[in-house]
Amino acid sequence: KINNCIFFNSLFEVSMLDTVTIANNRFFVEKDKFYPGSDVIAIYVTAIGGKTTISKNYVEGFYKHGIVTSDYHSTKPGTVTIENNSICGTTAMLKALNCNGSATANIFYNSIYSSHTDTSTANSALIISSIKNVNLKNNIIYNKNGLIADIQSSLLTGSDYNVFFSDKKFFRYEGVSKTFADFKTVTNSDLHSIFLNPKYTSDSDLHYKNDTLNGFAIPIAQISDDIQNKKRDVIHPNPGAFETKADSLLDDINKDLTVTSVGTLDMGNNT
Repeated sequence: KINNCIFFNSLFEVSMLDTVTIANNRFFVEKDKFYPGSDVIAIYVTAIGGKTTISKNYVEGFYKHGIVTSDYHSTKPGTVTIENNSICGTTAMLKALNCNGSATANIFYNSIYSSHTDTSTANSALIISSIKNVNLKNNIIYNKNGLIADIQSSLLTGSDYNVFFSDKKFFRYEGVSKTFADFKTVTNSDLHSIFLNPKYTSDSDLHYKNDTLNGFAIPIAQISDDIQNKKRDVIHPNPGAFETKADSLLDDINKDLTVTSVGTLDMGNNT
């Protein structure tokens, strides 16, 4: 378990474990703190079956990838649950959330934003590859210039009530670009999901300001609160990581998030 830590100008990698929990952490990297072009990932988990849970983390800054999970168990791949995370990148993040190889992926209540200037298909906010059972619900996924989602060899068996948006591109399924309508048809998913700008408060504060989203999500039994431990509405919760609005992200964190212990790690300039 990795809980209640601050990772500044650093990253975190877990390899070949069957039970992993990463929760209530802060990940931030400044510009030029790693080699130019390096494949910098904030949270990287390679599992061998079992259960991986990544919950209530803030990922921000010049990471090339936000959260990456891979499951290498040859016969019994496990379950990954990614919920209540805020993932945002400035001009560096090409892949905010990248999940590979698990038997089941539960992706709930995440707020994702990438403003990378790359307009190619290499820039995707969400990548799901080789997962048999994908439950994707109550997320807000906004990629300013690239793909919202790239789905490869996976089944969206439970995908709905998501908020998607991109200024330039839309989706890709099995290597073919799709509009939102085409994506819903070919995946037979997201009947109630919408394509709408959430109007995030800023590039790093992913509280939405679009009141159309109030009460848009559906309850998920095992999730009763948000990234800041605020209780979610039991009938009409809000999508994304934040259940309530805040005047200031810093004020909201200081006021509402209880941290029982803190570890810090600053790798400095790796040059």
